[in-house]
Amino acid sequence: MVVKFYDEIEDSLLKFAVIISRYKGKWVFCKHKARNTFEIPGGHREPGESIAETAKRELTEEMKLILSSCDFGNPSSARFISDNLCKPISECKVLYFPNEKVTPEKIKSDKYEARVAAFGFQRKNIYVANYYDPAPFLNLDIDVIYISGGNTFGTMKLIRDSGFDKAIIDYIHRGVIYIGGSAGAHIATADISHVAKYDKDTFGLTDFSGLGLYNGILICHYTEDRKADFDTLNSLGKYRVISLSDDQSIVIKDE
Repeated sequence: MVVKFYDEIEDSLLKFAVIISRYKGKWVFCKHKARNTFEIPGGHREPGESIAETAKRELTEEMKLILSSCDFGNPSSARFISDNLCKPISECKVLYFPNEKVTPEKIKSDKYEARVAAFGFQRKNIYVANYYDPAPFLNLDIDVIYISGGNTFGTMKLIRDSGFDKAIIDYIHRGVIYIGGSAGAHIATADISHVAKYDKDTFGLTDFSGLGLYNGILICHYTEDRKADFDTLNSLGKYRVISLSDDQSIVIKDE
């Protein structure tokens, strides 16, 4: 095989785009949802696209899940999230899902809008999911879904009981990016039952499956204290297991 490098090439000759980037001095790869591999995002050019448009589309399509332990609460994770969005954070339309401490009064106040706006989203672009009246939030024009920390079981129960679980999956399949931090990261995965070691399940949840956006499981806030849990779950072989320390974030693509 002969590999040739060109300084310039006619745009019409380019049929495939790959996106190679560096973050904090390290090369960025995406973990494939269906394979246990880290890969460079890319894909075939579609009719009528410039090669730059192909690269942008492929990067957007494949950055489905941005998962971390601390999301915007950790400067490193916050930078990672912003760097992996499809557009500047100030331009992103976001649907935010409150945790188990939500009340109708808090939703009516500006508590959640203020919190999300502090991370760089514009208030006019922020929607707060209302578990008590979900219908207006099922078909929004949004770029991002954001679920942060809290009790994994309590938040999952709210999402499932309101029917938002199906809506979230539909949004993600339509190309909306999922930001999940701690509980929000666990909820995106195949199963949350192991999280009972870290979160109290006092909410009557009986179905411990997650949203299944990632066909594996996570251990967030990973330290050496949780290594035995990681090793046990890994040895069972039922799911791929990813550990995330408070400084770590990961992009999982969904093709």
